[in-house]
Amino acid sequence: MSIAHAPAHVPTPEELEAYKARLSAAVLREEAIPVQYTEDGKRVTWQDQGSQGEFLDSPWFETLYHGTRGPGKTDGLIMSFAMECEQGHGEAWRGIMFRQTYPQLADVEAKTQKWFRHIFPGRCKFNKSKMLWEWSTGEVLLLRHMMRPSDYLNYHGHEYPFIGWEELTNWANDECYKLMIACCRTSKMDVPRMIRATTNPYGVGHNWVKDRWQLYGKWWETRIILEPKNSQGLIERPRCAIHGHIDENKILLAADPHYKQTIVSSAANPAMAEAWLDGSWDIVAGGMFDDVWDARYNLVKKFDLPGWPKE
Repeated sequence: MSIAHAPAHVPTPEELEAYKARLSAAVLREEAIPVQYTEDGKRVTWQDQGSQGEFLDSPWFETLYHGTRGPGKTDGLIMSFAMECEQGHGEAWRGIMFRQTYPQLADVEAKTQKWFRHIFPGRCKFNKSKMLWEWSTGEVLLLRHMMRPSDYLNYHGHEYPFIGWEELTNWANDECYKLMIACCRTSKMDVPRMIRATTNPYGVGHNWVKDRWQLYGKWWETRIILEPKNSQGLIERPRCAIHGHIDENKILLAADPHYKQTIVSSAANPAMAEAWLDGSWDIVAGGMFDDVWDARYNLVKKFDLPGWPKE
């Protein structure tokens, strides 16, 4: 049976050049981290670490994997699709993974190239012109970008039981994300349906992501919202947020012991450093005053107004 796919974007020469440059850099980063290692005398290709396991096991329809830089959020996103491949779903297991821009997809291609050729040797292939992975058993994973809500029309009416979003705070609002929820469906029984997303705090979409998953207070604890309500007060499907921390990624830190210092050096301001190193949602981001607001200096302690009657 032949299934039509959403057409791949035809990149401009500038986009293609940026993609190639980003892919080269991404491949070098991935090559620095071992594909296989030994644990308890056994050769291991990939194994979840810390919060990755909780993310993969999440039973909730919408699950956000947020936190610091480096706990392996992208790997977790990729594996959440891969773990259902070759499980008997066949062509019904169709996934689509989004980045905001075309060049950003190079990061996803580099990681999928790294893992899939070892986990599924000779059983899946990447079609560069169509920007998709296809398994001999029928499963398909599309790599796509979505810049604006009107891009949704490319997917209207499609069935994707798996929808993945990488770096969710790159989107300034929730329009693209919410439009695609209707596509998370399948006409085949016993096929899981899931929406999975990763992100760091910070970015233009910091506030809407924080609100959607209610990342207030103890944001580092797993957050499960059983009956979230939309703006009209109607109940939506349950959603979950799981926090990941760089300290969980023993493999990365063994390969790059100075990775935390690299994060500190690359942060443009203290709020970004706190977001990337601690995964904090308490920072001010997504607004006009991100680079100048600091609660340590811009808030004053409570005081009584002279001449104002006390309660």
